[in-house]
Parts: sequence; structure tokens; C-alpha cells
Amino acid sequence: MVLTGYTRLAAREAEFDVLLTKLGIAQKAMIAYWRWVALGQKIQVYSNLLSIALEREIGLKKEVEQGARAAIVLTESLQNITQRKSLLANAERDFAIAANELSLFYRDDTGSPAIVSEKDLPDYDPVINPIDKFYELQDLNALYASRPELKQLRNSITRAMRRIEINQNSLLPRLDLDFGISQPLGTIGEGGFSRDETDVIIGLKFTVPLEQRAARGALAENEAKLDALKQEERLMQDQIQLEVRNILIDLRTAEKLLLLAKDEVNQSEALRKAEIRRFKKGASDFFLVNIRENTAAEAKVRFFLAGLQREVAQTNFDAATANLEKLGISESINNN
Repeated sequence: MVLTGYTRLAAREAEFDVLLTKLGIAQKAMIAYWRWVALGQKIQVYSNLLSIALEREIGLKKEVEQGARAAIVLTESLQNITQRKSLLANAERDFAIAANELSLFYRDDTGSPAIVSEKDLPDYDPVINPIDKFYELQDLNALYASRPELKQLRNSITRAMRRIEINQNSLLPRLDLDFGISQPLGTIGEGGFSRDETDVIIGLKFTVPLEQRAARGALAENEAKLDALKQEERLMQDQIQLEVRNILIDLRTAEKLLLLAKDEVNQSEALRKAEIRRFKKGASDFFLVNIRENTAAEAKVRFFLAGLQREVAQTNFDAATANLEKLGISESINNN
């Protein structure tokens, strides 16, 4: 029975290897997805910024033809359009690369990589996107135990203990109880009638294992391995606690930066609208309008990138605490 249990523990260790692989893949897939989403939002920001410049150019041409503005304004407008086209081209490149990276995890019905496009982007606002509860540090202990590598190490400790039991059993002497039946054959010989009937014979066999030195050496070796595994368990627990605490700091900081980025978007958008009103009334110039628009666009880009950092931190936290449900993983470990 000990050997059967030992074999089952070895099978569980292989299952933990599979779960660890799934966990790593899911973590990378989630990060690739959120990067694709954020860079898709970046394209939309720069595309809208370019559209504004192209529409304004039409109005500026009419004003120049009417003599309401100097011709140099058109040159400045063309320069602004060129700059915004460059921003959009770079954003499209980054988005295409992100889509290719996501295709490693996103497959079609045939199992081939599927390249997603801008039309596949979801409606996304990082601020209203659900945020998981920020666990307090004292509540994290229960989460540490769910880490597959820690479970795997504890499974190895149990296996080492089983090996020691096997070693100890091999050193113990054996006492076997045998039963036999004696029945006479042929004529009665000397000794009379006392041996002419069927007799039940009970015997004891006492055996002592040989090669005690080799067995004791194996026992000492496995005891040393068990001690090393227990030390490794303690170190792994400390490392996991440190990792989770650091990720939790990243997560909380990312959330603060996201809210600050949202404030910056609101402030820069208010300044942009005010500058456009002043421009239409002739109280501002084209240069200031471009600055306000570019600043507002960059604030939006930083907002979505801050959202990406928050999602990455959340994904890392889910992976560090082995939140299999959040990562879309079904645990297949047999606990029997």
C-alpha cells in the first residue's frame, strides 16, 4: 500500500508540472491581450487627432483664399498633419506587433494562429473596468498555499517521507507464521499409532535482512533529502510572500496612477476646448490650438497605457496567488 501511495504521489507531481505550465501560459496570454487592447486605443486616439487636423485644413484653405489668414498657416497645418500621420503610423506598427503576439494564444477553429484587427477591439474604459478586491497583507496567507509550485514541493516532501518509510521497513526483521498439514502415507512404522492421523503443523519463520549497511545508507540519504526539501519549502514560502507583497504594491500604485491619468485627461480636454473657443473668436492662434490638441491626445494615450499597467499588475497578482478561475484555468489535480 505504501508503494501504491508513492506511485500516486509521483503522478500528482506530474500534474502539478502541467498546471504550472498552464498558469504561465495564461498569464502571458492575458498580458498580451491587454497590451493589444491598450495599443488599439492608442491608434484610435491618434486617428482622431489626425482627422481633426485634416478637417481643420479644409477650413483654413477657405480662410486663406478669402484673405482671412496668411498662407503660412497652411504650411504650419501641413507640418502638423505630417507629424500626426507619423504618430499614427508608429501606433499602427505597435498594434500590428501586439496582434501578432496575441495570435500565439488566440487560435481559430483549425488551431492556427488568428490575427485580430482593430475592428475586434472591445469597448474599454480602464476606470470602469472591474477591479478585484485588494487583499490586505494579513489575509494573503491563505492565498500562498494555492501556489502550484508550493503544492508540488509539499508533494515531493510527502514522497520523501514515503521513501523513508520504505527504507525503514526494509531494515525491520520479519516474523512469518506458516500453517501446514501432515498426513501419513503407507503402513504404520515404528512409533505406533500416534502418527497415523492427519496433523496440523504451525511454524514460525524469523528472517533478518542482509546488507544492513546499504539499507542504512539509503535511509540516511533520503532523510537528508527530506531535510533539504523542508528547507526549500521555507525559502519558497518567504519568496512567494515577498513576490506577492511587491506585486500588491505595483497593483495599488498602478491604480493610483490610472486615476491621476484620468484627471489629466479631463484637465487637458478642458484646456483644449477652451483654446478652440478662443481660436474661433480670434483670441488665440493655430500654434496654441495644436499644442492643446496634442497635449490632450498624449494624456489619453498615457491614460490607456496606465490602464495597461494596472491590468498587467492585476494579472501578475492573479498568477502570483494562483487565481485559476480569474485566469480561466480549470484545476485538474487529483487530490485522492
